[in-house]
Amino acid sequence: MMSITGHSSGVVDRADRLFEVLHGVVHAEYSGPNTPGIDSIFLALVGLFLYLFFYYNLPALANQSKHLIMTQTNIHIPSLGGTNAFTRTLSKEDVKICVAVEEAFTEAERCSEEKFCYRLGACPELCLGLFVENEQDAASPTLIGHVIAVRSPYTRVTDGSMEMPENWRSLDDEPVFVNDELIGNHKYGDSIAIHSVAILPEYQGKKVGRALVRAYLEHLGRGCFGASKVVLIAHDYLVNFYESVGFKSQGKSQSTFAGGVWFDMTFDLE
Repeated sequence: MMSITGHSSGVVDRADRLFEVLHGVVHAEYSGPNTPGIDSIFLALVGLFLYLFFYYNLPALANQSKHLIMTQTNIHIPSLGGTNAFTRTLSKEDVKICVAVEEAFTEAERCSEEKFCYRLGACPELCLGLFVENEQDAASPTLIGHVIAVRSPYTRVTDGSMEMPENWRSLDDEPVFVNDELIGNHKYGDSIAIHSVAILPEYQGKKVGRALVRAYLEHLGRGCFGASKVVLIAHDYLVNFYESVGFKSQGKSQSTFAGGVWFDMTFDLE
C-alpha cells in the first residue's frame, strides 16, 4: 500500500535538501565583498531549479493522487450470516474476476475484458468491489459484486459513454468525441456514470445488491471526487430498486444500449 501523503512528503524533503545545496553553492562562488547582485543570481537559479523540479515531479504526483489508497471497508450484510464481507476500490489487476462477475448479465449487456481494462485504468477510484472471505484461502477473498463507473459531462447516461475509444491505449486521458458525442470517460466530467452494477447469481435475492449500492454511495460521499451527480440506466423492473436507495427516475432514457429499453436514474451528491 502506498501512502500519497508519504510520497508527497518525500518529494518535498528532496526539494528542501536540493534548495539548501543550491543556496550554499551560490554563496560559495559569489561571496566576495564587491560581487554585485548575489541575491538576484540566487533567485534566478532558484526559479530555474523550481521550474525543472516541478516539471519532472508534478506528473508523478498527479498520477499518485489520482488513485485512492486501496483500503478495505467492512460491511455487514445480514443475509450472508456470519460471512465476513468488505468493499474496496478495484484496479486493472482485478479485470479477470470482474469479467466473471459480469456474466450475471445477458451476453449483449456484459462489459468485455478490454472495456474493463479501459474503465479500471481510467477511473479505478470510481469502481468498487464487494468481497467475501474465502474459507479455503483467506488470502484470496471472492469478488461477489461490483459497481463500475466513469466520469461524464452529461446529466444522463449516453450510449457513447458506454463505449470506449478505439485507440484508448495510446491516449493520454484526453476525452474523445465522435460526431460531437463523448466516447467513454471524460476526466473533467461533473457526473459519475455507472455502467455496471453486477452481483453473482448465487448472491442475488439476498439484498446484497442494495447493500453494495449503498456502500458505493457512501464511498463517493467519503471521497473528494468533485462530482455533483450519479447517473445510470435501468430496466423498468429495477426502477423501484434504485429508488429504494435514493435514486430518482427521470423517465424513459434515450439510450438504446444492447437494444434494450431503459430508464434514466439520477442521484444528487450535493
